[in-house]
Amino acid sequence: MIYLVHIVILSVLVYLFTRSLATIDKKLFVGLAILKMGVGLLMGIIYMNFYGSGDTLVFFDQTTIFNENIKGNYLKGLFLETVPGLADQPRTRFFVKLISPIVLLTKNYWLTSFYLSIFSAVCSWSLCKNLIKHLRIPAKLTYLSIMLIPSALFWSSGITKESVAHGLSFLLISLCIELWYGSQKSRFNLGLVIICLFCLVQLKFYLAGVLIVSLFSFIILKLLNGWNWRSVSSFIALATFGLLLMEWLHPWMRISRLPLTVFENYELISNGSDPGHYVLLDLEPTYQSMILNTPRALVGGFFRPFIWEHFEWTSLLFRLENLVILVLTIWSLSNWKKIKLNPEVSASLIFCCVLSVFLTLSSPNFGTLLRYTSVFQPILFLLTAVVPYNSLVKQKTE
Repeated sequence: MIYLVHIVILSVLVYLFTRSLATIDKKLFVGLAILKMGVGLLMGIIYMNFYGSGDTLVFFDQTTIFNENIKGNYLKGLFLETVPGLADQPRTRFFVKLISPIVLLTKNYWLTSFYLSIFSAVCSWSLCKNLIKHLRIPAKLTYLSIMLIPSALFWSSGITKESVAHGLSFLLISLCIELWYGSQKSRFNLGLVIICLFCLVQLKFYLAGVLIVSLFSFIILKLLNGWNWRSVSSFIALATFGLLLMEWLHPWMRISRLPLTVFENYELISNGSDPGHYVLLDLEPTYQSMILNTPRALVGGFFRPFIWEHFEWTSLLFRLENLVILVLTIWSLSNWKKIKLNPEVSASLIFCCVLSVFLTLSSPNFGTLLRYTSVFQPILFLLTAVVPYNSLVKQKTE
């Protein structure tokens, strides 16, 4: 009976969201929502039956226990009480409280997974529509990139912090596009931007920081008419501001401590990984070493594991995804004259490159890297596929 009730609720939510959409858009969104719910279901089955445990199961159990402990005064407990066993894990504590109302409503792992998958689908759809409407990116390429990239599709579904972080990131970018290019500057949208940033700071502080820097880069390049000495000077000032911002977002990101933090994380994860299952770097706790390892880290975050690495069936689809992105990158760079470094492309590259480098330096394990880098893989795929897509379309029309 509980499943029937929530299926009706989910159906009503989908109907309310799609009632103003064209028929083809309704079909596409419903297909995306069903796909994401199915992938969330698959994630739960994999972790329950093959691994026996995992973050997605632990998060649900922790939230259930938390809800049971604050039955007497739910609102007070939600905003003021701590979560048992998570006093030193602020990001997980925030995530547990964030999904607590849904778990309280459903009391079921699968239904909670469906709600979070629907949220992610709405955010992905919002980004797609604004990319198509305001930036004139071809619809087919946009839907393929934002909705169907395997790593992003998997980790943006179900009960994971990445699922919510992906959704918030895509929604934030979508809202900023609407605020900049839209004819009406909605206070409601501005309020949503603030809420998205606040939640991202709590869940993934580094992601929030990189997004802020990327958005400010876009504004600078727009206002100063692209790359010139003024925009470069402003960008250097922005990079300095970004470092200060990271220090404010998290104490581990203090400028004086950042190389040591990155080095300690790299050592911890690489020492706990099997040989050949992580990006091998010659890293030391200094800024100089971080800079010297940047090219290898950039390649690692974008393209690894390569198709011949990490021979496990669970990573085959993701390795094929990396191979496709590598081919598209080589194709695009071989036609570099067709690449336009406009403010939109430049800001997107900054977002992808900065995340790729820092995530690889601090989390070199292939499994972890695939999970964390999935947030920028749709943007990276879109960037690398534009030139090949336009070339193929041109060949067909000739």
